[in-house]
Amino acid sequence: MFGNYFKVAIRNLLREKGYAFINIAGLSVGIASCILILLFILNELSYDLHHEKSERIFRAGVEAVFGDSHFNSALTSGVLKDALDYEFSEVEQACRLYYSIRPVVRSGRTSFVEEEFFYADSNFFEVFTVPLIKGDPKTALSRPNTMVISEETAYRYFGDDNPLGKVLRVNEQYDFEITGVSADMPYNSHFRYDFLGSIITVRSDHWNMWTNNDLYTYILLHGNIDHSQFEDKMQDLVYKYVAAEVEIHMNIDIESFEAMGGRYSFFLEPLPDIHLYSTSDNQLNPGGNITYIYFFSIIAIFILVIACINFMNLATARYANRAKEVGVRKVVGSNRSQLIQQFLTESVLISMVAILIALTLVELTLPVFNDITSKVLEMSYLDNWHIFPGLLALGIVVGVLAGSYPAFFLSSFEPAKVLKGEVNAGQRSGTLRKALVVVQFAITIILIVSTLLISDQIRFWQLHDPGYEKEGLVILKRTNILGDQQEAFRNEIVQLNGIINASYCSAVPGYNFSGTSFHKYGSPAEDLVQTSLMWTDQYYLETMGMELAEGRYFSDEFGADDDAIIVNQTIARVMGLDDPLNESIVFPHINLVSPVIGVLENVNFESLHREIRPLTIRNLNSPGWLMAIRIQTENTPGLISSIEQTWTGFAGEAPFIYSFLDKDLEKLYTQEMRTGRLFSIFAFLAILIACLGLLGMASFTAEKRTKEIGIRKAMGASVTSIFTLLTREIVVLIVIATMIAWPLAWFVMKTWLENFAYSIRIGLATFIIATVIAFVIALLTVSYQARKAAVANPVDSLKYE
Repeated sequence: MFGNYFKVAIRNLLREKGYAFINIAGLSVGIASCILILLFILNELSYDLHHEKSERIFRAGVEAVFGDSHFNSALTSGVLKDALDYEFSEVEQACRLYYSIRPVVRSGRTSFVEEEFFYADSNFFEVFTVPLIKGDPKTALSRPNTMVISEETAYRYFGDDNPLGKVLRVNEQYDFEITGVSADMPYNSHFRYDFLGSIITVRSDHWNMWTNNDLYTYILLHGNIDHSQFEDKMQDLVYKYVAAEVEIHMNIDIESFEAMGGRYSFFLEPLPDIHLYSTSDNQLNPGGNITYIYFFSIIAIFILVIACINFMNLATARYANRAKEVGVRKVVGSNRSQLIQQFLTESVLISMVAILIALTLVELTLPVFNDITSKVLEMSYLDNWHIFPGLLALGIVVGVLAGSYPAFFLSSFEPAKVLKGEVNAGQRSGTLRKALVVVQFAITIILIVSTLLISDQIRFWQLHDPGYEKEGLVILKRTNILGDQQEAFRNEIVQLNGIINASYCSAVPGYNFSGTSFHKYGSPAEDLVQTSLMWTDQYYLETMGMELAEGRYFSDEFGADDDAIIVNQTIARVMGLDDPLNESIVFPHINLVSPVIGVLENVNFESLHREIRPLTIRNLNSPGWLMAIRIQTENTPGLISSIEQTWTGFAGEAPFIYSFLDKDLEKLYTQEMRTGRLFSIFAFLAILIACLGLLGMASFTAEKRTKEIGIRKAMGASVTSIFTLLTREIVVLIVIATMIAWPLAWFVMKTWLENFAYSIRIGLATFIIATVIAFVIALLTVSYQARKAAVANPVDSLKYE
């Protein structure tokens, strides 16, 4: 029986090739798009799940409130681990990570500046699941000056030689014996290392301060422990240890501090949640955002819905022409269940063919998709047994949904009425098709609006004045290795033709800043303000193109500038400094009173996700690890070459590491730019699928009204009036779709823009443009069929059928 259904389905597809192509092409593109999005989503949701104990691992963090200041950091004190190990039976293991910023690693005469260099406690491999290819995981990091490196790093430094026992020199300060080689950590990890040194090698005395947060602390709880209850229990550490330091810094006991609205507390973040849910400062790597997972999930559903609507519309339209076939089959003995099975078989067959084509499209486009998303996604058919059952289920579900209406609708006809022509199958299905077209175009308009607004927001970032000149700035890194030669190096750099200025500093916009707290001189010690802190030389302001609102910058003419500070306008506002140049700031933890000599105009040192936060600048009195160089951009490659030659003359074989600030800043908006590109691509695909559906519907409509058009032309109707008649319906449907799409699109994009402190305003023009685009695309799609029908010879039309 099913063999006969299959043969009939093949014959129908071959007989109506245009219909089959449109249906299969639209469904294939829709399914392929959904698979790509699904791969991306599953990868984002899989972060850190490869650790066998991931559900029991948590990262500790610190939240503090000082007056109007609030910080939420993933960094903790070095002494937290000891307290967790010895005071809480709930803790099975506690492990610390310490990130080393771009150390120089040398093997023989070869050296590299490394990005993924960490120090860890000896129990790292007991907490995290990272297999060791060589070495003993229990002892690999148990001694000072020992190191585990990744497999890729071992090959990069030593080729095929066994690296165990070999020595790497770090920052010309430490010699590390390689005691282990581990497998490369998967890319779906919130941190990845190339080098993992023993943390006892670099242990510092200031790690013993509870309010000095420099390390990442991970906690492995026993299996029966509720982490939220343990998080509450951790607050005992605040009263037992942190309170004493708070009292020293603020001259106030912890009870009074809390009574005034202050807070210092610990929190726990589940390891699998860090990538998508963490909002803490000082992340090891830029994380994802669960909001984007929701957005892309909606896009995938939208695209699949549009593709299925095409399928259902065309299936309903075409099956309506088969009413007589249904009547004949019933006369010769077919019952209703057999007819339903036949129609559903045809739908499922088309769906399965579409899935096979979709898989081919996925394999062809996956490299490009990986490039856009910066992922390493693949269709692992053998590793993931659920892929084939999932695709089979998808094909059956889509086929049944698309074929259900015509199957149950047409199979209900009485054969006598059908054969007499007393049943018009198209009338009852027409309302459904119109409703589906409205839904389809509402989704399309929402995607167009979203794409336009995301593009506008990205353009806003690019054109927004951050308070400095980001173009033409070269950032030279690790200049602190020059030591007492820094000034001589700068003097030679600024003498180069095409160099405008150069400045040493500890940070530039988009980079990480140190943090500290202070209060106004003469105010209570508890009125602390949390602030970012950076050090610069006297040339920083001119090099960066920044402006002072009042006062002056650092200068060699003023010997007291070593203690002086510059504050930004946010600090002046938060602290109520009416006359800031006559005020001083107290840093209680170092017993320093600093006079304010200048107020910096508010500058976006961070991304536009955040409002401008308090910032203090101190005079650089030790080697800075960054140099900002302002260049003339007419001959950038030549200037970079000249700077490198000068560097080599001073630094010898030390690596020459530089970047362009404008390119660095783009990384702050990687997710948004990626989202914008993906939205554009999938919006285009949604429009393409919708157009395929419209093309099929226009062809069907023109065919159904062939005789009507012939009669109208015979009665004197013009080509224009016929064209208007055939396109008027689509205009009405788009108007209805617009009424549905606008409020939904406004709500979705308003929610997205709330992620940014600085954003565009949603204007009416965007919605109008989106609707016009949808209208023009729809009109162009149906106009060919409409014009073809309008100019046809009425004699041929009247002879139709």
